[in-house]
Amino acid sequence: MTAAQWRAEDEALFQRLTDRRRLERLWAAEGVDAPPPHPRAAGMIALLRETPEGERAATLADEGDPSALRALVRLERLADRRPVLLHHLALYHERLARLRGSADDWRTTLAAWAALGRSPDYLRALADAVAPEGLEDDAKARWAASAAWQAWERLVGGAERGAAERSMLTAIALSVLADVQPIADRAGLNDNEGESLQHRSERARVRILDAALDPIGELLDDSEGREADVEHVTTLERLVHLWRWAGKPPQVERFFVDRALSIGWELYKAKKFVSLRRLNEVARPLLDEFAARIAVEPREISYASRVAQFMVFRAELEPRFENQLAAAERAVRVCDTHRNGRLVLADLLSERALRTLEQAPLVGRRAHAERARADVQRARSLWPEKLPRLDQAEAAVAKERA
Repeated sequence: MTAAQWRAEDEALFQRLTDRRRLERLWAAEGVDAPPPHPRAAGMIALLRETPEGERAATLADEGDPSALRALVRLERLADRRPVLLHHLALYHERLARLRGSADDWRTTLAAWAALGRSPDYLRALADAVAPEGLEDDAKARWAASAAWQAWERLVGGAERGAAERSMLTAIALSVLADVQPIADRAGLNDNEGESLQHRSERARVRILDAALDPIGELLDDSEGREADVEHVTTLERLVHLWRWAGKPPQVERFFVDRALSIGWELYKAKKFVSLRRLNEVARPLLDEFAARIAVEPREISYASRVAQFMVFRAELEPRFENQLAAAERAVRVCDTHRNGRLVLADLLSERALRTLEQAPLVGRRAHAERARADVQRARSLWPEKLPRLDQAEAAVAKERA
């Protein structure tokens, strides 16, 4: 009899089975209450073992410590990795992302796919391998060209479907897509590729937010024929809550101003100041953010006059004079040609001049008179037309100087 020999194919089978066991230990360390991936995913372990670091991590996993292996599947730099390893990592992390709803897992998935997208030959070979028999080359080429973005579309599509209910996946997608630079950096994308990724993420966020805004827009549409009141304000409050939940996106701010300004005017003209004050308070943080962005982003200038009008409403609703004046000042800063803003600010400056003179002491009265005169001069520069309180303040300043 001849002694049994350990053949190369025996060693290969042994390694495959050992890698499957390592995969199971790695998966258990992820803390996910779900079966591990298909045994074919153990190919990821085999690829990681091609480096000394990977071999050491595998040995530690055999000894019961998969932490080093777990760190290796979270490579910070994915550029220049073998396409087949990138493919394994993308699938592994997407499975994790779907099971535990982690933004970090989705970022790793998208980064791995983005890096893999730079290997068109691998993707075309993959298309040839998985395509049904008889599929035309053009169809295979289209699949290969889109393969790296299929996980992206699964994330965006799922987020879009859950947007109306503000699902966890929608929140994760908005968070991930708000800043894709870490994904681009991790995938090793060049400047043009990174810019393309940024544009893609902006379009995806628009899609998701449109889906979240649709039901609120429908409620506002349904209430258009009714007199503006508490019902309208309640719907607009939902809009502000969505803005906060979604991370304060500019798209929601624009939608709010587009839909809320006419309601605000209706409440103002109908003297429904309780409802208007409620709207002003709930929208204050949103409008403040928008006003600040208008000051630094030229593309938002078309909204300046509308946001300024909300500041004018605020100026007329604030209970304290100092806050009224601050709101009017901000209205004119947001839009320096806003007629209502200039009128209200001129009137308030005139009121302050009159108060300054009224409260001026005998000692130091001249300094008070100079402050009043400065307020009157500025008020007149803002409003050259007739304005009763301004006319009164001018007369008082002139009398003081006589």
